[in-house]
Amino acid sequence: MDSLNSAVRQFSPLKLKRPDEYANSFVSGLAFLYTFFCILQFYSSHGNMVIQGLMQNHEQIFEYFKAKGVSVIFLFRRNLLRRMISILGNTYDRDFKLLNGTHKSHVHSPREAEILASYKPVINTTTLIRELKQVQKTMTKALGIFNSTRHIVLYYEDVLNNRTKLLDVQDFLRVPRRNLTSRQVKIHKGSFSDHVANWDDVKRTLNGTEFDSFLHADYSL
Repeated sequence: MDSLNSAVRQFSPLKLKRPDEYANSFVSGLAFLYTFFCILQFYSSHGNMVIQGLMQNHEQIFEYFKAKGVSVIFLFRRNLLRRMISILGNTYDRDFKLLNGTHKSHVHSPREAEILASYKPVINTTTLIRELKQVQKTMTKALGIFNSTRHIVLYYEDVLNNRTKLLDVQDFLRVPRRNLTSRQVKIHKGSFSDHVANWDDVKRTLNGTEFDSFLHADYSL
């Protein structure tokens, strides 16, 4: 479990608890929700590593979840091409630290977002379809493995477009409802062609395939 343990150590200051352990106070309820979003932020930066550890050791993790009464939140993206662009951009910034030598997965100013979005990755079109299928397969497998746990499935696009989804999360976590806002500024927004160096090649590769719908914008920000 080396890869998973490495991931856990990096967010070890965040102490996971069951939702009912936070049920006694409104402030504690918000603390649990904040912890949830911190873990999602970590996942977006280290997604492949965490998923690899999760899937390789799913039996032990499943038994732990069942024994401790852990509730599971699946956060997926409907458009896996946008997910790929985000991961490639984040990986590049982790190596080259575009913001004054500091790596940031999430930013709070339009200027910082503009700087990070200035990097346009080249997507390997030879392996693109195979990689998208592998991500789909992993998502389906994860849902199958943890289906009998208490869980909720969320999609990134739905959270952005439908504010009631955050109410669903709060209800699932059994914390008091509150109007939640974020200071985060979206990095990759608008047309795909603004964010991929070889966009024409990507379009030709996916056009007419089962992933054709990924070529179109799925939310307006």
